[in-house]
Amino acid sequence: MDKTWEIFLEILKSSLNNEKAQPEREISHEQWQNLFHMAQIHNLLPMFYEAVYDTSALPKDLLCLRRVKNQVMQQVVGQTLRTTEFLELNRKLQTEGITPV
Repeated sequence: MDKTWEIFLEILKSSLNNEKAQPEREISHEQWQNLFHMAQIHNLLPMFYEAVYDTSALPKDLLCLRRVKNQVMQQVVGQTLRTTEFLELNRKLQTEGITPV
């Protein structure tokens, strides 16, 4: 397995365990960019970012960091809006006595 994938899975494991990621190996700037890209492709960017954002492993001078932060905020706000709309729709259906399948 590619080392970047191993790091990616290690960070995801930390996230699923509600822990901050502490990768055991040095991660290059290029690898960080690839890792964030992988997280975005798999729709895991907010979860991935939360696991690494306040760790010593993440270089603060990473060029893509500002873009990643903006993408995370957009995804979180978008999901919050969709959840609110769903809950409102569900409430209306229940008021009408309709049970979704």
